Amino acid sequence: MKVTAAVLEQIGSEFTLKTLDLADPGPGEVLIEVAGVGVCHTDLAVQHGHLPFPFPAVLGHEEMQARGLSLKGIVESDSNPDVFIPRLIEMYQAGAFPFDKIITMIPFAKINDAVAAQARGEAVKVVLVHS
Repeated sequence: MKVTAAVLEQIGSEFTLKTLDLADPGPGEVLIEVAGVGVCHTDLAVQHGHLPFPFPAVLGHEEMQARGLSLKGIVESDSNPDVFIPRLIEMYQAGAFPFDKIITMIPFAKINDAVAAQARGEAVKVVLVHS
């Protein structure tokens, strides 16, 4: 199947949107449609050469874990969503976690603009959205 990916050709390069071939899901795998993704600081660390990674690269936590690299911080399986999400909602409702003010949504095709906005301090957390 064909997918669109943000590819880094080398350390320091900008992300390039490319159409890639991806194998169909195998036994025990599922295919999901991604509506949006965050620009992760781990991805930026690879882009700037602070983490070892083979190039060209399609980044993401799952890809890095598959290569045996370790990540520190909250990752998908590090938190209990039954506790974590209701607590975030409570904090948001109390005005203590204004996530709607700290995220900036930018189209996926403008990933390099998103990275630059984060670097300039104009965006705390970028969410790339597919249109």
